[in-house]
Amino acid sequence: MVIRSFNKFRRSLIDFRGALYEDVVSNFTLANRYRDYMISDLEAKPAEMIPLDEASRKYESNASSDMGNCTYITPGIQTVFGINAQGPIHTLPFREAAGLDFGHKEALRAGKANAFIGMDVLVDDEFYDKVRGEWEGAMKEAGRL
Repeated sequence: MVIRSFNKFRRSLIDFRGALYEDVVSNFTLANRYRDYMISDLEAKPAEMIPLDEASRKYESNASSDMGNCTYITPGIQTVFGINAQGPIHTLPFREAAGLDFGHKEALRAGKANAFIGMDVLVDDEFYDKVRGEWEGAMKEAGRL
């Protein structure tokens, strides 16, 4: 089961079409599972979680991420969690908040949720098929499959 899932992901179409950084194609099946784990297993409060429709909107900014490129190769999400920073990312206030115990605790909590999802993808064929099916639909809509 694990090998089959890995081979399916590995055979994903690689085609960046010349773009340096692609937009992130969020997989709602993965995002919902992340949210579920954060709330049910990792003690996050629903109010702490950004609503999925808001999290998936594309915002105009000067930021970019190679995570977008990854989501055109395989299903993915770019998880977001708060660390009580007093400034945006890539600033001194953000760096200071990231170095505090609270920032470390939140990063570990988000990492655990991602690890749980990874295990689900590897061992739960039904979940994997749902994730993969959603991604394939998004790639067809984007003209990539």
